[in-house]
Order: sequence, then structure tokens, then C-alpha cells
Amino acid sequence: MERKPPTAYGGFANHGIHTSSVNPHIMISLGTNGKYRLFKNGREFDSGTYENPNDNACVLKSSNKTDGVIVLSNQKSYLYYPAIKKKLLVINKLPGETPIEPLKIDK
Repeated sequence: MERKPPTAYGGFANHGIHTSSVNPHIMISLGTNGKYRLFKNGREFDSGTYENPNDNACVLKSSNKTDGVIVLSNQKSYLYYPAIKKKLLVINKLPGETPIEPLKIDK
């Protein structure tokens, strides 16, 4: 049986450290309405809309013109958001319900 990638809707986070500029703590919430909110070290960093062209990718269209991409796979998922870091960040799906509007994530 082949494992499918996680759905894009809901929350994702990395294992960064809240006080680190080298490895910041990143969380992103994607609503089913096509909007997202991105948090860096516990504070809202950016928001915008996203397109989901297939099951394995989301193209993030930032309100600040700092677009990014989420790549979803059954092994690991990745966030590329050059305004935060010009490298891929490994992100994990957070448990919880699928939101219509992107949520404020407090962790």
C-alpha cells in the first residue's frame, strides 16, 4: 500500500528554536479557503493566499511579495520561504481539525 502525502490544509511546524536566528521556529496554517498565515518564533510573520496545483505542492502568494513553496511527501514535507531562510526547512503536519480560515498558532 502506497502512503499519500499529508493534505495541505491545517498546520505545519519545524523543530526550530524560538530564540534562534539561525534555526527559527516556523509554523504555518493553511485554511481550506485558500489563505495562509505564517509565524516565525511565535509571531505572525506573513500571510497571503496559496494555490494547490497538485497533491504534492502549494505555491504561497505573500501579501508582502515574498512568495514561497510547500512541498509535501509521504516521508517529509518542506517549506521554502526565502524571506525567512534561503534553504529548505523540514516541516511536520500538526494534529488537529482542518480549518476554513488559517488559524493563529500558539506554541
